Amino acid sequence: MEGKIDLDPYGSPSVFLDSTVQSIADGGLLMCTSTYMAVLCGGNGEVCYSKYGSYQLRGKYCHKMALRILLACIESHANQYK
Repeated sequence: MEGKIDLDPYGSPSVFLDSTVQSIADGGLLMCTSTYMAVLCGGNGEVCYSKYGSYQLRGKYCHKMALRILLACIESHANQYK
C-alpha cells in the first residue's frame, strides 16, 4: 500500500513520531503500536511526562487513558507540521 507507515517499536514510539509524521504524504496512513504500557498506565509519571507530555493516573480506566495519551502525543507531533 502506497503512503503507509507502520510504526512498531519495542518500547516507546515517542522518539520516532517526529520523523514519522513528517514522512506521511496527504492521504497517508500511520499505524502505531506500543509495548510501553507500564509507563502509559501509571508506572512512572515523570517518565510518562518526559516521553508523552502527559501525566498518567492509575485506575481501572488506565488502558483507555493510555490510548488517549498516545493519540494526543501523535496529534501534537502532527500539528507541528500541519
